[in-house]
Amino acid sequence: MLFYLQRIAKQLPFHLEDVDAANALFVRWHAERKPEDKKLVDIWTYCFIYRYFLMKFVEGDKGVAMDPLITRTFGAIHRGQEAVQQPDRYASWVSKLCKHAFINYLRIDRYYEAMGEDFQALPAPPAGPYDVSMIRHSLHEAIASLPLFLRDIATMRLVDNLSYDEMQEATGKELPILRSYTNKAMRHLRNNGGLHRLYKELYS
Repeated sequence: MLFYLQRIAKQLPFHLEDVDAANALFVRWHAERKPEDKKLVDIWTYCFIYRYFLMKFVEGDKGVAMDPLITRTFGAIHRGQEAVQQPDRYASWVSKLCKHAFINYLRIDRYYEAMGEDFQALPAPPAGPYDVSMIRHSLHEAIASLPLFLRDIATMRLVDNLSYDEMQEATGKELPILRSYTNKAMRHLRNNGGLHRLYKELYS
C-alpha cells in the first residue's frame, strides 16, 4: 500500500507533505482553471486522502475498508472544490473532510442522529450486531432516487456527515438554502420504501 502511494505521489512537483505548495497549487488552479493544475490538485488530494486512511489502518483500525472510504471521501471533496471559500487553506479543508469521513465511518449511528436532527428524531441503532454495509447501501440507494439538485446536499449531510457550516463552505450556498434543500431531501427519504424496510428489519 505504501509503495502504491509513493508511486502516485512521484507525479507531484513537490513533496506530499509540503502543505504550502499544495495550497499554492490549489490557489493557482482556483484562479486560472488550467487542466494541468487540476490534474495535480487531484493527484495531491487523492494521495493525501490515501495517506490519511492508511495511517488510520497502521495505527490499529485494521477493520477500515480503505478503498470505498477513499473513493467516497475523494468524491465529497471533488464536489466541493470549486466552491472552496479559502483557497489558500485548501489542505486544511481536505484534512477536515477526511476527519469527518472517518468519524462517520466509525459511527454509523451518526446517520441516525443527522436524520433525527432534520426530521422527527429517529432512534439510535439497536444494541448488538447489525450489517453496516446494508445500512450504507440502503442509504445510498435512497439518495440516488432523489431529484438531482438534492443528491449532493443529502450526500454531504447524511453520508459525509458535514455540518451546515461545512456544507456552506463546500458549496458556497447560503445556510437557509442548504436547510431548505435538506428538509426537502428528508421529506423524500421519509417516504422511501427501502429505508422503511431497513428500519423494520433493525427494530423488529
